[in-house]
Amino acid sequence: MVRTRLMDVNAHLLPSSSQSPEVVAMEKQVRNLTANLEELTRQNQVLNQKLLKTEKEKEKDKGKNKEGGDAESRQEQEAETRAEHTRMTIKESTAKWEQEIKIMRAQMG
Repeated sequence: MVRTRLMDVNAHLLPSSSQSPEVVAMEKQVRNLTANLEELTRQNQVLNQKLLKTEKEKEKDKGKNKEGGDAESRQEQEAETRAEHTRMTIKESTAKWEQEIKIMRAQMG
C-alpha cells in the first residue's frame, strides 16, 4: 500500500491498545477507503489527461480537414461536456468522502 500524505497527517490516530476492536476495525476501514479513494482519483486524473490529449489531437485534425465541421464540432463539444461533468463528479465525490471520514473520526475520537 502506498503511504499517502493524508495517512502521514493522521498517523497520530493509529490505534492504541486501549481502543476497542470495533474502533480499530473502523479505523482500518477508513484508511483503506481513503487509500482507495486516492487511487481512484489518481486514475481519474490520468484518464482525464488522456481525454484532453485526444481532444487536442482531434482539434488539430479538424483544422487540417474542414469538411464535416458541424458534426465534428458537435461531437467535440459533447466530449468536452462529458469530461467536465466527470471532473465535477470526482471533485464532489472526493469532498463527500473527506467529510464522511471527518465525521467517522469525530465519532470515534
